[in-house]
Amino acid sequence: MRYALVLIDLPVGSLRAPFHYRVPEEMEGRVRFGVRVVVPLSRRSVPGFIVGFDDHAPTPDVLPITDVVSPDSLFDEEIWELAQWVAEHYLATPQEALRCAIPSDALAHLRRWVVRGAEPLDASMLSATERALLGALGPQGADEEDLVAAIGRGAVRRALARMQAAGWVHVRTQVRPPAISPRREVLLRLAVPPEAAWEAVDRYRLHAPQRARILRMLAEAGEAPRAAVLRGGGGALRALLREGLVEEVRVEAVRDPLRGTYRDTSVPAELTAEQREALDAVLDALDNSRHEVFLLHGVTGSGKTEVYLRAVGSAIQRGRRALVLVPEIALTPQTVARFAGRFGERVAVLHSRLSAGERYDTWWRIRRGDYDVVVGPRSAVFAPLADIGLVVVDEEHEGAYKQTNAPRYHARDVALERSRRRGVPVLLGSATPSVESLWRAQQGSWRWLRLRSRVAARPLPAIRITDMRREDGRSVFGRALIEAMRARIASGDQVLLYLNRRGYASALVCRECGHVPRCHGCGVALTYHLATRALRCHYCGRVLPAPSACPSCRGIHLRPFGPGTQRVEEEVRRLFPGVDVARADRDTMSRRGAHQRLMDDLRQRRVQVLVGTQMIAKGLDLPGVGLVGVVAADVALSLPDFRAGERALQQLVQVAGRAGRGESPGEVIIQTYQPKHPAVLAACGDDMAFFEEEIAARRALRYPPFSSLIQLIVSARALADARTAARSLADSLAAAEILGPSPAPLSRLRGWYRWQIVARGQDAQALRDAVRQGLAAWRRPPGVRIAIDVDPVEML
Repeated sequence: MRYALVLIDLPVGSLRAPFHYRVPEEMEGRVRFGVRVVVPLSRRSVPGFIVGFDDHAPTPDVLPITDVVSPDSLFDEEIWELAQWVAEHYLATPQEALRCAIPSDALAHLRRWVVRGAEPLDASMLSATERALLGALGPQGADEEDLVAAIGRGAVRRALARMQAAGWVHVRTQVRPPAISPRREVLLRLAVPPEAAWEAVDRYRLHAPQRARILRMLAEAGEAPRAAVLRGGGGALRALLREGLVEEVRVEAVRDPLRGTYRDTSVPAELTAEQREALDAVLDALDNSRHEVFLLHGVTGSGKTEVYLRAVGSAIQRGRRALVLVPEIALTPQTVARFAGRFGERVAVLHSRLSAGERYDTWWRIRRGDYDVVVGPRSAVFAPLADIGLVVVDEEHEGAYKQTNAPRYHARDVALERSRRRGVPVLLGSATPSVESLWRAQQGSWRWLRLRSRVAARPLPAIRITDMRREDGRSVFGRALIEAMRARIASGDQVLLYLNRRGYASALVCRECGHVPRCHGCGVALTYHLATRALRCHYCGRVLPAPSACPSCRGIHLRPFGPGTQRVEEEVRRLFPGVDVARADRDTMSRRGAHQRLMDDLRQRRVQVLVGTQMIAKGLDLPGVGLVGVVAADVALSLPDFRAGERALQQLVQVAGRAGRGESPGEVIIQTYQPKHPAVLAACGDDMAFFEEEIAARRALRYPPFSSLIQLIVSARALADARTAARSLADSLAAAEILGPSPAPLSRLRGWYRWQIVARGQDAQALRDAVRQGLAAWRRPPGVRIAIDVDPVEML
């Protein structure tokens, strides 16, 4: 007798451990590791994943598996072990972690279908909920989830249990197939040797030209989609099929997101001495199958990507595969273009902006081993790539690698763990490494590889600071930036203008009473968008028409305050009429293919001035950019977060690095109201001096890397409920050092009041254990939410 260990796939915290189920003899060939099954649990049929096997059962009355709903294995032992680590490290459930590794579109789902049974003898026997439930059932019945949505989860569950026992309703479990399945297409091929086909072409050329055209197409191409052949030749095709000259074949059609995309096939430049030294270190670890962490710390334009490409190529030559992570989808097209240009069809891209069909096909092809390289943002760290020989994490410092919902993993740290388990090297690259990463490199835990010079001996751009306190305020641009833009535009150079705030203005302000319209659900100022004359909350998405009078005092002097990217774009068009301007922010880049179109326009010089948020601050390698203007450096400097200065420096250095990558030197102008801020000064000089000061401050304040943090956000609809729940949770966490509880910096979000607790400790494992024990002892009140963020990257 064989028993399977089944992880129940339900969002219930008490079901973290797998359960034993008996494998029926008739399913013996289908029940394999990683398949999705249906099993009984508490008189219900529920979905689960096979995560192991056992020859012995803990009790003699083990129930059997009911059905196998996905015949193909969805994950292997490596991914399951990684998911267990993610769950343990980030205080999540194994189900949440495993779901990160499986596209939801590939899963078959169960639904409980409710149908009428015997009529109650007396309607007075029914409760109000039971009467409502029967009234909601149509002639064919209803999905239980629809009933739950209409009536309420707890009420429906209790009513259904009673009505089932009485025979008034019946509940049947049905398997709902995956939302996406392999796409099939019909191909046409020659059914005769090519010589016979060409003879037929000659025979049909005069009296049946359509038949000749189809035969010639197939003889030259080998095969063609039926849809393409049918254009203008339906009758001719039917005749060729009858005559046995052509045959139809049904095949799986691959939905390839890279088909027809740009590929950078430029000849790689000779490596500099620094690049060669860094590459040799990585190759030594590759040759010896040794896990080692390399921090590739190189100035912007120093050729880090070329080191990645050479290292990945060496891994492929050794019969291994490579995983390449980039922080944002916006960077994916350019990175993919470089890798696809070097490695051709063996490169896959995997991210959430793909269509469901493209994501499904790419994921399965990766699992089958069709690709040597996978490129993608944080979710790609779970790609089912077998025989990994190298992991690359570009821009390792980026906060975008942190998942914002459970499990709140950091893709860089998951990549480190995955490479450690595989025993392979991992290459972390950045021009501005995080403070924690630099500390590990300095202490010798990681190997520190430096690229101090740009390729081709190009100089770093000259950086100037404009003190905006001395400007008249009539324009978002200071005099120095306007003059530099005028000179660069006249010489044909491209200009990048960076402002990490989208919209027309950060807020509307009443000049009479000072009132600022705020989101009722989030408590933050609504951003003004000029194009739609609307106020938008960038947290919950609420949109309101911009008022013509102040809602507080009815004054008419409402003015935009704090420029956004729309305002900057408008100002450029006013100052430089006729210049081609584009804007890159979440409002303009949300459409599919927008990033690729923008890159094409920039490469072809169809755009001379680009205005954008942080998505233009990194990764862009455009030789035509001669000037970078930071419109308002102060946006990032005043956030209530101990990493605010570090992030501001990283943004400034990254965006400054977009200038001067071509033949002519570049220049950068930083506009700020805080010209003496350490981060601003470090962007113009030695960023390592800033690092030393930051390390000293964090040591004194016991912030990472000198401690570990776990942030807990308690939320409720009522302020008093959130405050009370946070205080009771803090009492349960007595075994850990606690900061708070206190209102979170974003104290109200999407209608929920938020209170924050930060647990701190020097031993990361001991801290997790203490928080885990505290959570187990805490009795969470009804209607209260808890969000747990281990190693948070922002404290908002």
